[in-house]
Amino acid sequence: MSAIPKHPPVPLPSPHLDLPGEDELPYEFGPPMETSLHRSGMNELIDSLAGWLADQGINDTYVGGNMALYYCTAQLKKNDFIGPDVFVARPTSTRPRKSWVVWEETITPCVVIELISENTEETDRTDKMRIYAQSLKVAEHFLFDPVDGRLEGYRLSPRAPAYFVIPPDPLSEEPLLDCEQLHLRLGVRWDDSPHGEIPHLRWMTPTGEWIPTPIERAALDRQRAEAADREKTEAQRQTAEAQAHAERLAAQLRALGIDPTP
Repeated sequence: MSAIPKHPPVPLPSPHLDLPGEDELPYEFGPPMETSLHRSGMNELIDSLAGWLADQGINDTYVGGNMALYYCTAQLKKNDFIGPDVFVARPTSTRPRKSWVVWEETITPCVVIELISENTEETDRTDKMRIYAQSLKVAEHFLFDPVDGRLEGYRLSPRAPAYFVIPPDPLSEEPLLDCEQLHLRLGVRWDDSPHGEIPHLRWMTPTGEWIPTPIERAALDRQRAEAADREKTEAQRQTAEAQAHAERLAAQLRALGIDPTP
């Protein structure tokens, strides 16, 4: 099992039992993702990480995205919230949620990824970034443009609620950043498509292996099953040939008056 470091949850005010929770608060999250690249990129990041965590037997980590996150009781006056494109929180349960309500959960996300666009980049770099650093104290914050492949990472300073830049791996041609909270890395992989090469933000293991998406996982499982079938067929063929050879040899011995029976 891959070890993920334990981090104490961010201290929050004592829970208010009379405050509304996820069942009472609005959870319809505003406009859809900017483009199909943003939508597919979000799903790839969430689904691949959730699948990898399950494979590792790690069941105390929630992976979500594009959902309402209520972080301050003052927001209740206008039912306001923030909506990370992708976020990770732990330790907690993996149960489905309508929204993330910090006074119910008692923890805030430890990793946030925003898929920026021309319409959202300014807000992602100012208002959202300030909330992640100062109010939620998100330990690691990443920005990725799924159109041109730009990737940036920021880590919360232990001395102040502000971010400093995560340096990229100098040995990698494409951006590759450490995500210390999960003991993983985030990198950009360019894949061919009918419209040319498209950048994908992907999780990578410490040993340098891309964590597969569900589609890639299904393809790998299919390839393994086909390879196993070929191996089984080949083994059966070799067994049949060996039996046929033994029968021919026995027939030749009997023709010579020799009993082939041991």
